[in-house]
Amino acid sequence: MRKPIAAHTFQYPPTFKVLEYIPKYGQRLADEVRKLSKWVKDEAEKELAEFYPKDPEGSTPIADLWARTITCEGPGFVNSPTCKK
Repeated sequence: MRKPIAAHTFQYPPTFKVLEYIPKYGQRLADEVRKLSKWVKDEAEKELAEFYPKDPEGSTPIADLWARTITCEGPGFVNSPTCKK
């Protein structure tokens, strides 16, 4: 005797559906993506301007480099020439 098996239809995630838009809308889709991307960039620049002021050359930095120096406590580095006491 066979046991019934539940049948399920597989639904693609929304990202796969987007791939169908490329051939359908082509250049119009590309233009809309560029337009919205520019809008997001412009809005982000407005909101973050106080945290990223322009440098003396007039360029706007896009990130900060943050580093921290620590003293190595390993036994092999005690006599290192870079270790100052």
